[in-house]
Amino acid sequence: MLGAPQRRWLVDNVSTSTALWKVVVSSIPLSVPTGRPDQRDSWTGASVYGTPPEGGTGFATERDAILKALRDRGVKNLLVLAADVHHAEVIRHRPTPEWSFHEFIAGPLSAGPGRPRPLDEGLNPRSLWARGGVYNFGEIAIEPAHLTVRIVDDDGAVLYTHTLAPE
Repeated sequence: MLGAPQRRWLVDNVSTSTALWKVVVSSIPLSVPTGRPDQRDSWTGASVYGTPPEGGTGFATERDAILKALRDRGVKNLLVLAADVHHAEVIRHRPTPEWSFHEFIAGPLSAGPGRPRPLDEGLNPRSLWARGGVYNFGEIAIEPAHLTVRIVDDDGAVLYTHTLAPE
Protein backbone atom coordinates (compact mmCIF):
# COMPACT_ATOMS: atom_id res chain seq x y z
CA MET A 1 0.00 0.00 0.00
CA LEU A 2 2.76 2.44 0.92
CA GLY A 3 6.05 0.97 -0.20
CA ALA A 4 9.37 1.18 1.64
CA PRO A 5 10.10 4.95 1.38
CA GLN A 6 6.63 6.03 2.58
CA ARG A 7 6.54 3.35 5.26
CA ARG A 8 9.94 4.49 6.58
CA TRP A 9 8.81 8.14 6.52
CA LEU A 10 5.63 7.29 8.45
CA VAL A 11 7.36 5.21 11.11
CA ASP A 12 10.24 7.67 11.52
CA ASN A 13 8.00 10.74 11.83
CA VAL A 14 5.39 9.20 14.12
CA SER A 15 8.00 7.63 16.39
CA THR A 16 10.09 10.82 16.72
CA SER A 17 7.15 13.18 17.12
CA THR A 18 7.05 15.06 20.40
CA ALA A 19 3.27 15.44 20.17
CA LEU A 20 1.41 13.82 23.04
CA TRP A 21 -1.14 12.29 20.64
CA LYS A 22 0.12 10.53 17.53
CA VAL A 23 -2.77 10.88 15.08
CA VAL A 24 -2.45 8.98 11.80
CA VAL A 25 -5.07 9.43 9.08
CA SER A 26 -5.86 6.60 6.69
CA SER A 27 -8.41 6.65 3.88
CA ILE A 28 -9.13 2.98 4.62
CA PRO A 29 -9.59 1.05 7.89
CA LEU A 30 -6.92 -1.00 9.62
CA SER A 31 -9.25 -3.72 10.85
CA VAL A 32 -12.49 -3.75 8.83
CA PRO A 33 -12.35 -6.02 5.75
CA THR A 34 -13.37 -4.25 2.54
CA GLY A 35 -13.40 -5.31 -1.09
CA ARG A 36 -14.02 -8.78 -2.44
CA PRO A 37 -12.78 -11.77 -0.42
CA ASP A 38 -10.12 -12.53 -3.06
CA GLN A 39 -9.09 -8.87 -3.38
CA ARG A 40 -9.22 -7.04 -0.06
CA ASP A 41 -8.56 -3.32 -0.43
CA SER A 42 -8.24 -2.21 3.20
CA TRP A 43 -5.28 -2.77 5.51
CA THR A 44 -6.70 -6.18 6.47
CA GLY A 45 -6.99 -9.37 4.50
CA ALA A 46 -9.30 -10.92 7.10
CA SER A 47 -12.39 -12.84 6.13
CA VAL A 48 -15.88 -11.49 6.73
CA TYR A 49 -15.67 -13.38 10.04
CA GLY A 50 -12.55 -11.46 11.10
CA THR A 51 -10.15 -14.38 10.76
CA PRO A 52 -6.79 -13.52 9.16
CA PRO A 53 -5.76 -15.65 6.17
CA GLU A 54 -3.10 -18.28 6.73
CA GLY A 55 0.35 -17.05 5.78
CA GLY A 56 -0.85 -13.45 5.62
CA THR A 57 0.37 -11.33 2.76
CA GLY A 58 -0.32 -7.98 1.16
CA PHE A 59 -1.54 -4.92 2.96
CA ALA A 60 -2.03 -6.65 6.33
CA THR A 61 1.63 -7.69 6.34
CA GLU A 62 2.69 -4.10 5.73
CA ARG A 63 0.22 -2.84 8.36
CA ASP A 64 1.59 -5.28 10.91
CA ALA A 65 5.20 -4.26 10.10
CA ILE A 66 4.30 -0.59 10.62
CA LEU A 67 2.55 -1.31 13.91
CA LYS A 68 5.43 -3.49 15.12
CA ALA A 69 7.95 -0.76 14.30
CA LEU A 70 5.86 1.83 16.17
CA ARG A 71 5.50 -0.52 19.15
CA ASP A 72 9.23 -1.37 19.13
CA ARG A 73 10.04 2.35 19.15
CA GLY A 74 7.80 2.92 22.17
CA VAL A 75 5.07 4.97 20.49
CA LYS A 76 2.22 5.68 22.89
CA ASN A 77 -1.10 7.48 22.47
CA LEU A 78 -1.58 6.38 18.86
CA LEU A 79 -4.95 7.10 17.26
CA VAL A 80 -5.75 6.08 13.69
CA LEU A 81 -8.53 7.98 11.92
CA ALA A 82 -10.10 5.98 9.11
CA ALA A 83 -13.03 5.99 6.72
CA ASP A 84 -14.35 4.15 3.66
CA VAL A 85 -16.70 1.70 5.38
CA HIS A 86 -19.85 3.87 5.68
CA HIS A 87 -20.45 3.27 9.37
CA ALA A 88 -19.06 4.68 12.60
CA GLU A 89 -16.94 2.76 15.08
CA VAL A 90 -14.47 3.28 17.91
CA ILE A 91 -12.06 0.37 18.36
CA ARG A 92 -9.32 -0.40 20.85
CA HIS A 93 -6.68 -2.71 19.39
CA ARG A 94 -4.30 -4.64 21.62
CA PRO A 95 -2.06 -6.57 19.22
CA THR A 96 0.22 -7.48 22.13
CA PRO A 97 -0.57 -7.55 25.85
CA GLU A 98 1.70 -4.57 26.55
CA TRP A 99 0.67 -2.27 23.68
CA SER A 100 -2.61 -0.86 22.46
CA PHE A 101 -3.93 1.90 20.23
CA HIS A 102 -7.30 3.17 19.00
CA GLU A 103 -8.96 3.32 15.60
CA PHE A 104 -11.71 5.85 15.02
CA ILE A 105 -13.95 5.38 11.97
CA ALA A 106 -16.57 7.90 10.87
CA GLY A 107 -18.71 8.61 7.84
CA PRO A 108 -20.42 8.98 5.50
CA LEU A 109 -22.37 12.20 5.33
CA SER A 110 -23.62 11.72 1.79
CA ALA A 111 -23.00 8.14 0.60
CA GLY A 112 -25.25 5.24 1.52
CA PRO A 113 -24.80 4.15 5.13
CA GLY A 114 -23.24 0.75 5.75
CA ARG A 115 -23.06 -1.55 8.74
CA PRO A 116 -20.41 -2.69 11.20
CA ARG A 117 -18.61 -5.93 10.36
CA PRO A 118 -16.38 -8.39 12.22
CA LEU A 119 -12.94 -6.93 12.88
CA ASP A 120 -9.54 -8.42 12.06
CA GLU A 121 -8.81 -10.73 15.01
CA GLY A 122 -5.08 -10.39 14.30
CA LEU A 123 -5.12 -6.97 16.00
CA ASN A 124 -7.01 -8.30 19.03
CA PRO A 125 -9.71 -5.64 18.59
CA ARG A 126 -12.45 -4.59 20.92
CA SER A 127 -15.22 -2.51 19.42
CA LEU A 128 -16.08 0.09 22.03
CA TRP A 129 -19.04 1.35 20.00
CA ALA A 130 -20.35 0.84 16.47
CA ARG A 131 -23.34 2.12 14.54
CA GLY A 132 -24.49 1.64 10.98
CA GLY A 133 -27.44 2.91 9.00
CA VAL A 134 -26.95 6.57 9.89
CA TYR A 135 -25.26 9.50 8.17
CA ASN A 136 -22.49 10.72 10.45
CA PHE A 137 -19.18 12.47 10.87
CA GLY A 138 -16.47 12.46 13.50
CA GLU A 139 -15.15 15.23 15.70
CA ILE A 140 -11.98 15.25 17.80
CA ALA A 141 -11.18 17.60 20.67
CA ILE A 142 -7.66 17.58 22.06
CA GLU A 143 -7.16 19.02 25.53
CA PRO A 144 -4.01 19.00 27.67
CA ALA A 145 -5.32 16.14 29.83
CA HIS A 146 -7.29 14.07 27.29
CA LEU A 147 -8.50 13.48 23.75
CA THR A 148 -12.22 13.14 23.04
CA VAL A 149 -13.79 11.65 19.92
CA ARG A 150 -17.43 12.18 19.07
CA ILE A 151 -19.68 10.69 16.43
CA VAL A 152 -22.31 13.18 15.28
CA ASP A 153 -25.30 12.47 13.03
CA ASP A 154 -26.46 14.61 10.13
CA ASP A 155 -28.88 16.51 12.41
CA GLY A 156 -26.01 17.49 14.74
CA ALA A 157 -26.92 15.09 17.56
CA VAL A 158 -23.97 13.46 19.33
CA LEU A 159 -24.39 9.69 18.98
CA TYR A 160 -21.32 8.64 20.97
CA THR A 161 -18.48 10.20 22.91
CA HIS A 162 -15.28 8.50 24.03
CA THR A 163 -12.50 10.16 26.02
CA LEU A 164 -8.94 8.86 26.13
CA ALA A 165 -6.38 9.75 28.78
CA PRO A 166 -2.75 9.74 27.67
CA GLU A 167 -0.49 6.88 28.75
